[in-house]
Amino acid sequence: MRTSDINAFKGEVKNAVHDWLGHKVDQMFPNKPQIRVVAKNAINNGMNRIDDKINGYVDTLFLFFGDESGTIDSTTLVDGVAGLLDEMDSSEFPIGPFKAVVGKGEVAVHFPHNAFIGMFAGDLGGIKFTSSDIKDLKNYFNA
Repeated sequence: MRTSDINAFKGEVKNAVHDWLGHKVDQMFPNKPQIRVVAKNAINNGMNRIDDKINGYVDTLFLFFGDESGTIDSTTLVDGVAGLLDEMDSSEFPIGPFKAVVGKGEVAVHFPHNAFIGMFAGDLGGIKFTSSDIKDLKNYFNA
């Protein structure tokens, strides 16, 4: 998607990320339909809860990946973010109750060990996305 309408682009980014995460949940839990439902509810609710932050992130990304004519392209954005992830040194960040390690081409979110998380994730221990996974996000933008 190529556009100069930042508000339309924000909507496209949110829809693409939502659909991409839903697909990742389907891949992670192919034989656990209840966990898929709960995880997708968490994605919906989480994204709605941080909608203003997501808008701010897209505004910031527009500064770095928009061109001089004020347009932004989803392919350029996704490839750029994946490239930065590849070049970034590993750093630890909190994401709510989770610990994330970001850099060296991956985002690894580690789950705390407790009964509640165990009900959902079992012995998964965490999730990891690579820069290749991030590049797959391009497939979820409308043309």
